[in-house]
Amino acid sequence: MKNKIYFLVGLAMIIVILIVIFNLTKPDENDFVQWFEDHYNISCEDEKCHIIILESTGEKYVSGDFYYSPSSGFLGMAMQTKRQYIKFDSGGSEYFSIEVRGLLGQFEVLELKKNHIEIQEIR
Repeated sequence: MKNKIYFLVGLAMIIVILIVIFNLTKPDENDFVQWFEDHYNISCEDEKCHIIILESTGEKYVSGDFYYSPSSGFLGMAMQTKRQYIKFDSGGSEYFSIEVRGLLGQFEVLELKKNHIEIQEIR
């Protein structure tokens, strides 16, 4: 009986420690901006990356629609964001959108849609 109690208390402590580690290493919007600049051929014109410049062409894109969820997934241990960028003077005909999930300091691309844009992942 005593061993069972010790086992349950130990298991509860491990679960709490894992939840704390997941939440401490969860990326935020600033981490997304840094990752976005590091992994794609863009440069952000402002600190939240609402205006970007495509490095291959020098064209400017504006974030037309986006969402940011700082707590998504199981127990809110991940962040998720989706951004849609529209070419500044294209009337909406040239655009791309990217949706990512961040967990444990890393990002995973969930969706990348491109329409007449040469955005490329760099490594």
